Amino acid sequence: MKKQSTLEGNSEGGNLLHSMVEKWANRVFNDVRVEIGDLYCKDQDGHVPIGYFWMRTIPCQNPECGVEIPLTAHFYLANTKSRKVALKPIFDKNEKTIGFVIQEGKRIDFDPQEGTVSFGRARCPGCKQTIDGTRIRKLARDGKLNQRMVAVALYHQDKKGKKYRISNEKDIKLFNLAEKRLNQKIKTWKWLESPVPEERLATPDGKKVVDESGTFFVHLQPVNYGMHEFKDLFNSRQLLSIITFLDKIKSSYMGIIADCERLKVHGIDVEELAKAIMAYLAIILDRLADKNSNLVIWNTAGEKIEHVFGRTSLPMMAWNYVELHPFSGRNGDWLSNRDWVLNFIENTSIIRTPCKQIMCSSATSLPFEDNFFDAVFTDPPYYDNIPYADLSDFFYVWLKRTIGDLFPEIFKTPLSPRQKECIQNSSLIRRGTNLDESRYEELGIKDGRYFENVMTECFKEIYRTLKPKGIATIIYAHRTTSGWEMMLNSLVNAGFVVTASWPIHTELRERLRAKTSAALASSIYMVCRKIKREKVGFYREIQPAIRNSVEHRLRQFWNEGVAGGDFFISAIGPSMEIFSKYERIETYSGKEVAVSELLDYIRSVVTNFVINQLLRGASPTKIDRESQFYLAYRWTHLDNKVEFDDARKLAGAMGVSLEKLWGEKNFVKKTGKYIQVLGPKQRQEIRDTQNMVDAMHKAALLWEKGETEE
Repeated sequence: MKKQSTLEGNSEGGNLLHSMVEKWANRVFNDVRVEIGDLYCKDQDGHVPIGYFWMRTIPCQNPECGVEIPLTAHFYLANTKSRKVALKPIFDKNEKTIGFVIQEGKRIDFDPQEGTVSFGRARCPGCKQTIDGTRIRKLARDGKLNQRMVAVALYHQDKKGKKYRISNEKDIKLFNLAEKRLNQKIKTWKWLESPVPEERLATPDGKKVVDESGTFFVHLQPVNYGMHEFKDLFNSRQLLSIITFLDKIKSSYMGIIADCERLKVHGIDVEELAKAIMAYLAIILDRLADKNSNLVIWNTAGEKIEHVFGRTSLPMMAWNYVELHPFSGRNGDWLSNRDWVLNFIENTSIIRTPCKQIMCSSATSLPFEDNFFDAVFTDPPYYDNIPYADLSDFFYVWLKRTIGDLFPEIFKTPLSPRQKECIQNSSLIRRGTNLDESRYEELGIKDGRYFENVMTECFKEIYRTLKPKGIATIIYAHRTTSGWEMMLNSLVNAGFVVTASWPIHTELRERLRAKTSAALASSIYMVCRKIKREKVGFYREIQPAIRNSVEHRLRQFWNEGVAGGDFFISAIGPSMEIFSKYERIETYSGKEVAVSELLDYIRSVVTNFVINQLLRGASPTKIDRESQFYLAYRWTHLDNKVEFDDARKLAGAMGVSLEKLWGEKNFVKKTGKYIQVLGPKQRQEIRDTQNMVDAMHKAALLWEKGETEE
């Protein structure tokens, strides 16, 4: 369907839902712009603001200084091959203030990469005193983390590229006016529920984080900086813009109903169509909130505003943020989010096969009779990878206010339903030593056994409802052994037999390159059958078959370019094809063999295979075991940190004690629960060469210094 070029849109003909959503999204846009458009003004030369740059500040802790330190990791506004623009801080000794000027290209006379924050510590540009991360968090929780507008990014419809300028008095006045308008908007709010999301971000103990002994979830970092309610994730003008859009959407409902009735399209339920239009308007609003929060960052390479959820957490990734202009006509504003939703409607409308039934219910109790499905495809929760409910709350609080009265069955709870959520979140607690594990259930904290039990219930329901000759395809990915152990236990306990498995690349290459993490590129697709299993298998007898199966598939995966952490998880499927054929695997003494033992065995098979491939036919006995571990770790995890237990198991597969490899003189570093294998430049002086890694690192450092004789 050809898109309408006017803001008014067209509700006659074509894709009805597309046209109606476009029409009402445009009306909402126009109504909001009339009410608050004066708070975002063009410059006199016609340039339109895209976003306003804010820096968070803390007071310098030097009593003789008193400067408000602007917190930022760098001072770049644009940083591409062809363009460099930076904010240069200027310290006024007399006024004890820090101002800014904009420099571009060759006129930049300082290092913009050197910000005021590095490794969690802040450095005062005035007196040069350093404030550590613990103190910064304490100041934030005490209400001393402030913010200031420092610059504006703009564009001109007749000119190429973006323009930057320092924020001026008029910018500040407009923002202060927005604060007054927000208070007035709240006082005169005509809807039942408060427009301001005062729901609290989740904490393990349900309390505020008030000191360093408090607990918080690692994926909800803002709580540790005094941001306890969802309203704290937005500044005043951001809140005003979102609330005004919310108001206009809710006010549109009766008009949408009348518009749908006027159309008199045969076979269309007027109320259902109106609710669908409202739902899409609410989604546009949610997307706007994701771009217009005080957690977003400015992409200096693309010169654009990013969104909150660049990863699966509410982050405190940057100390500065960009406030979106919602009527700018550029990325992230209301119209661009409208277009995203319209594209979705248009493209999904191409599919002519009607969906028979969509349901919302618990996977632990499926409303279907036995032997009902020919096939089941499921992508279950990934253990502790994604805290679904906690992150959904960011969107839920706005959806509930926008359309909660139209969909009361979905928005029954104050926040996203989480009572029976199938995740493991006990490992996501930080500083949780004061939490008694016996209170986990009371506090809503879920450990690995909880995850396994709920997942088993789900798989048993799939098994029950699947026809005897049916197929269940389980899609799963996790970087840790514990995450796989719990899922595989559930699969085996439900009675399934794995008959085939394949690693399939499911992650964007750009995402993986952008992250310095041990992220996986692949998910494992396991094809499971509801077939009779043999009673008992003896571990010693099936081990050769497991090894042969795994090595056969590893050769294929190696030739196909599967690498790193994906290589190990790719071997899990072939081993399960044999392991899951039996109801119980035992040693000759009658001891049951757990899935965890199978995973340890797989790791040793994979590690030996990798070492043999890397040495290109040379015997592994030619290098010491510590060096074999170094090779296997580097190939699997590059220079990333991994959890201690997985590093320990990798070392164990090589016959190496991990504990003996960390310390000042060794190439392994332990930080908390994480392990990292160091390169030569990351190590302190290497005096003794206890293994070939030490010798290699020492030689590399000497070579770099030009000491070739040494």
